[in-house]
Amino acid sequence: MAKPLRLLIVEDQPADAELMLDALRESGFEPEWDRVETEDAYRARLDDRLDLILSDFNLPSFSGLRAVELLRESGLEIPFIIVSGSIGEEVAVAAMKRGAVDYLLKDRLTRLGPAVELALQQNGLRRERRQAMRALRESEERFRQVVENIREVFWIGDPARQVMLYVSPAFEEIWGCSCQSLYENPRRWLEAVHPEDRERVSAAAAEKQVLGGYDETYRITRPDGQLRWIRARAYPIRNEAGEVYRIVGTAEDVTGRKELEAQLAQMHRMESVGRMAGGIAHDLNNILAPILMGAPLLRIGLPPAQAEKTLTAIESSARRGAELVKQLLMFGRGLEGSRQLVRLKDLVREMEEIMRETFPKNIVIASDLPANVWPLMGDATQLHQVLLNLCVNARDAMPAGGRLGLVARNVEIDENYARMQAATKPGSYACLSVTD
Repeated sequence: MAKPLRLLIVEDQPADAELMLDALRESGFEPEWDRVETEDAYRARLDDRLDLILSDFNLPSFSGLRAVELLRESGLEIPFIIVSGSIGEEVAVAAMKRGAVDYLLKDRLTRLGPAVELALQQNGLRRERRQAMRALRESEERFRQVVENIREVFWIGDPARQVMLYVSPAFEEIWGCSCQSLYENPRRWLEAVHPEDRERVSAAAAEKQVLGGYDETYRITRPDGQLRWIRARAYPIRNEAGEVYRIVGTAEDVTGRKELEAQLAQMHRMESVGRMAGGIAHDLNNILAPILMGAPLLRIGLPPAQAEKTLTAIESSARRGAELVKQLLMFGRGLEGSRQLVRLKDLVREMEEIMRETFPKNIVIASDLPANVWPLMGDATQLHQVLLNLCVNARDAMPAGGRLGLVARNVEIDENYARMQAATKPGSYACLSVTD
């Protein structure tokens, strides 16, 4: 099947043009052609729909070199082949440097078909390469527009070389440091992490950014001293061999969210204290009774032994009252955000004291706290709040009295169990149960 070819011939000899066309037809082409002789006509016929230009080197009004230059100036990318009766090698090389893809002698037109075939193939490859590069540039531009206009930090790192390949401008807004400083020192972000969080975050970054599952919330201190909360996530990218060769990640400023959570937690704490008000009032009455009765007795002048006994009772009641107030203030104010090593045994013991002081006396509190229960890393105030809410709910479920149990134990979760439970990961856990 003949191959269509949109062709422009720059030639002042019609007979020579016919010879070129015959050679092309013999090679399987079906030319759709036009012939020009002058520079003006050549300019007028330059069109991006052309597949090929064949040009004589010497024409009466202009030359093949001039034709190549005009094609280059037009910005069109059309294969240009010089076909001449006689052309020296130096001139041919000069023409190809200016943009011609090949040159032939008119007495060797049998080579014209293969030369045109090769020129068209090479031009097709160049066109595909240009299209791919254009698509890549457009993709990069879209990527740049997205990552440079979102509020989250987006970054790309090379774990093998331990270098930062890209970080979005949001880093400067959130961390208060230049992106250039992170390129120069890839650990610059970690140096800003709050000292209480740094060891945990550093260990998680070293392990989970490569293995997967990196999702950390921590505090940073900006150069201006401002404290901000960050939630950061990272994902490993693997090559065809399964090796991690890139890590991409995001980091967002969640300070506002943390402040709202703190306000909400404060509301819950005050709600819990309010729900305990009945027990508190009853216990305060018991605490104040010895004080109120003892003070008048001291005024009337008791014997020394009785006065000492009365003062001891007053002091004991005052201490119990101060301790109760201290406990309530601890729950009422709270100290959010401090992650530390927490012993469940100590946590439950403190809660037992609160409950024994404030809960009805017909509720028996029993605990089972083995000495070997594992400690955990967490926010002690939040854990107090969760345990307080559970215990208050248990109290409300037993208006006629009953038994409130607190049990702690160690639990190992394996892969099979983790797959059956959403948001659960294999590992060692401390389990705390509240029963009524």
